[in-house]
Amino acid sequence: MKINPFSSLLSGLGNPVSISSPFYAAISGNGTSNTNFVTSSRTRWNGLGFFASGLVESLNRDITTFQDGYRSTIFGFTGGVDYRFNKRLVTGLAFSYSNTHGDFRSGGDFSTNSYSGLLFASYVPIDQTFVQLTGTYARNNYLVARSVTARVIDTSDNSIVANPSGLASSNSNGDVFSLGLLAGYDHRIGRFAVGPRFGVNYSNTHINEHAENGGTGIELKYNDQWIHSLQSIVGIQGSAAFGTSFGVLVPQFNADYIHEFANSQRLIHVQFAQDLRGTPAFPGTTPTKFTFQNDVPVRNYANLGTGLVMVFPNGWQSFVNFRAMVGNEQFTNYAGTFGLRIEL
Repeated sequence: MKINPFSSLLSGLGNPVSISSPFYAAISGNGTSNTNFVTSSRTRWNGLGFFASGLVESLNRDITTFQDGYRSTIFGFTGGVDYRFNKRLVTGLAFSYSNTHGDFRSGGDFSTNSYSGLLFASYVPIDQTFVQLTGTYARNNYLVARSVTARVIDTSDNSIVANPSGLASSNSNGDVFSLGLLAGYDHRIGRFAVGPRFGVNYSNTHINEHAENGGTGIELKYNDQWIHSLQSIVGIQGSAAFGTSFGVLVPQFNADYIHEFANSQRLIHVQFAQDLRGTPAFPGTTPTKFTFQNDVPVRNYANLGTGLVMVFPNGWQSFVNFRAMVGNEQFTNYAGTFGLRIEL
């Protein structure tokens, strides 16, 4: 029977949301040689800053042994506020919304809406270093309509007695809690800066129990699912600062190696949605439950990025970034981000 299991309901790659945008390389003074320019504004009010950014992302998955493939596009928006206590400490909060819409390669489509809140702090213990902490909670809504097909065979003569097919749809919810730690050092040579990055990300994803709807008779009811991810990040970032008549331009690049420790192949427990045994209507009975597996997650891959930060007088900053995932045999991922920040 082709049930086309989609075990994690498009929870992505398990990466927690982070605030490691170019804004905070600038306000921490950890990625450029233009800190005096960035922090020289006298018009800001008590170190208060506001920022907003947008995301356009392509996330595609290949068909593998246990899971169907898909093509998807992600659009997102983040807005937030931060407060600079002094030249070494900045804290803040942000709120994000994103929508992922995609099409399964075997038929059907999906849409995921994610609403999240994030707290962060960036601290400069000594010059040219930084430590960044983030904590995130996200509430996800999953709308899935997948193609299902089955064959019912009479074993006495191997004849097909039924061949139901159609779409199985579901509307479910889930929660994601995540914590992140990122630290780095920048060695400056004139207008250039280059240095290592080290980080750890942990996330705990819960997908609520839910049942599919449809008219085929082979729709499934899923038990609660829990997904734990622990990732290490080892990377390098480089930048250069170029002064102009209108501000400072800071082109930069980064390369990060990701290793997954905790996420592993899981058993997803289901039953047929129309199997009513075990309900009050059929006391003393037990529904037939069965399991299937998802794929073994990729343990190692890398992200490559490049971008440009533009620092203007009076506390204004803007940026544009591009990121590509490499070395992941299950996913192809490209993302572009852009944003604006003002410090009063």
